[in-house]
Amino acid sequence: MLNSFIKQHYIKILFIIGWVVLLISLWADLIVPNSYLWFPRSGAVLCMLSIAAEFRLSRMERNYSGNDLREALKYHEALSTGVYPETTYDKTVKLFAHISVAVGTLVWAYGDLLVKS
Repeated sequence: MLNSFIKQHYIKILFIIGWVVLLISLWADLIVPNSYLWFPRSGAVLCMLSIAAEFRLSRMERNYSGNDLREALKYHEALSTGVYPETTYDKTVKLFAHISVAVGTLVWAYGDLLVKS
């Protein structure tokens, strides 16, 4: 049961982990000053998890659920070429992944200047 939940929500879990790590490390570096500077490092984690989420999206299995011949032909063509039409979910995940990678890169590069004591 847990395994099926993780498979179904894998992409969302990756994004949640990445952003939670980023926010917790920002809070930790601002509240508890130390020499480790976790916030910039969390930018790298966010980048890695966002890229993994986008990669997972590109490797997802697509299930056919059409009722007419036109949809069946599109699905068969997609199977043979490996190119599937993008859904709204796909576009949203890609956009959020790109934004997360950009934010993660900026935090990774310049995060130490923000939390510098």
